[in-house]
Amino acid sequence: MNKTPDKQIHENELLKQYQTKNNDCWQFVTDCFGGEMWECDLKNKIIEFSEHCLKPAGYGRNRTSRTIETWMEIIHPEDLPKVKKNLKKHLTGKSPFFQCDYRIPSATKGYTWLHNRGKVVSFETDGKPKRMIGLSIDMTLQKKLEKSLKVNLQKERELNKLKSQFVSMASHEFRTPLTTMLVIADTLLSYHDQMSKEEMCTNIKTIRTNLLFLKKVIEKTLSFTQYESGKLSIFPVAVELNEFIEEVIGKLPDVDKQRIVFYRNEMAVNVKTDKQVLNEVLINLLLNGLKYSKADKPVELEITDKDNLVKIKIIDKGVGIPEQDQDYIFDAFRRGSNVKSIRGTGLGLAIAREFIRAQGGNIKFKSKVNKGSTFYIILPH
Repeated sequence: MNKTPDKQIHENELLKQYQTKNNDCWQFVTDCFGGEMWECDLKNKIIEFSEHCLKPAGYGRNRTSRTIETWMEIIHPEDLPKVKKNLKKHLTGKSPFFQCDYRIPSATKGYTWLHNRGKVVSFETDGKPKRMIGLSIDMTLQKKLEKSLKVNLQKERELNKLKSQFVSMASHEFRTPLTTMLVIADTLLSYHDQMSKEEMCTNIKTIRTNLLFLKKVIEKTLSFTQYESGKLSIFPVAVELNEFIEEVIGKLPDVDKQRIVFYRNEMAVNVKTDKQVLNEVLINLLLNGLKYSKADKPVELEITDKDNLVKIKIIDKGVGIPEQDQDYIFDAFRRGSNVKSIRGTGLGLAIAREFIRAQGGNIKFKSKVNKGSTFYIILPH
């Protein structure tokens, strides 16, 4: 039956009112929830996005129609399996809604995070899903805040762990020398008139040795906290390593100096480095080598200059580092399980690595139990 012109005009007017009302509903939802609407024709596999929905990915301001397949193509590969899984669960009736967070390429750089939530709203006569509508919300800022929060929480956990480890280390390392000094001080007060000059000097030297050890513990702790707080300042200057290393060795006590064998490089080796920082790192590694080696075993030091990298090798024939400890040996307050009976803070290697890294270098090592260790300070020219 043919429609009269008046009836056709009336139907067109109703359709226009319906479309306007429908668009107003879409706009209401997007205004209230801060997102953009999308509609999916599941039979023809076409998705229609509202204005701005794909704007973050650079697809313009107008409503954009895409096939489900081309929509899937712009989703980040790591997120795609999750999107497909959640969509399938909803379309097969296993979940009341489809919802998922995923990334799409940003129009500028990187990725934009979207939160999608949708639902099937009509079905075919055979019960198959026919039409689906949903809302897409830009979650990029929230994801950045979540990531920042996780980073800060992790830093707080690490800080609390460091505090706990420091208290444990301090209580252990401080107790013995403090107890020793207290006993000697009490002895000197009570029996100084019965002691020979030599006995008094011996006791005073013991107090001094323990004070120097405590001073070293405090200095290492301060150095580490300085780096951790980001307050470490690096002042690189031109340094000739042969001369510099001889100066470092020359500052050590004679008893230590005599056990170090330094093989000078035949050529001058020049680098730009912070002298004070490198001095501290070298002394720490040399004294470690001496401390964990037998008194008759030397610590060797040599320099190589190859492929635009300078390597300073410190080689000892000491107790070595057990294999199970090697992944953690540069962590603060971590020490080899075979040296617990030897005094130490567990900070020296952590400080050394971070100080060298702050100058664009690195520290590596090879070690075998009861054979010794070789540490490599690697510096760029």
